[in-house]
Amino acid sequence: MRPWPSSIRASLFFPTWILCSAILALILSVAEQPNRGFYSRLQEHGVVVKGTVTRTEPSNHDMVFYSYTADGKRFESSSAAGPPNPSTLRPDERIHVVYDARDPSVSCACSPVAEGASYAWWRLGLIGLFLGLIVSVVLTVNIQRRLDMRADRGNGQVGLS
Repeated sequence: MRPWPSSIRASLFFPTWILCSAILALILSVAEQPNRGFYSRLQEHGVVVKGTVTRTEPSNHDMVFYSYTADGKRFESSSAAGPPNPSTLRPDERIHVVYDARDPSVSCACSPVAEGASYAWWRLGLIGLFLGLIVSVVLTVNIQRRLDMRADRGNGQVGLS
């Protein structure tokens, strides 16, 4: 069994890479749409208030549970402790909270601008290119192996796999 085919044809690899990258970038874009919408909503209609940490779960993506007051009502929520809040928060500390003025129950303990930027199209494209590279190498190697096996059989040789 040959661990790698003798040659990987560029004519096979590059189209596979482009196709895999495009598909993966599209899948990532669709999967991240709710997050983009959430942070966009907070960017457009967000109100910044001081909240109070009620508890934390550092081992769970730096989750912070907090309470805040909006329109005279107390709300409780949770999110990952993103900038400008440190990940070393403790109960009863004051934190930066952004809530949606149209629906005060929607909030995050983060900067919606910074979080929204992490879902930029070019970042998803780069991730798609990287993942596409990995997938296309695996696909191309397997396709090339099969083509080599067929060629060996066509020449009267028995290919070992």
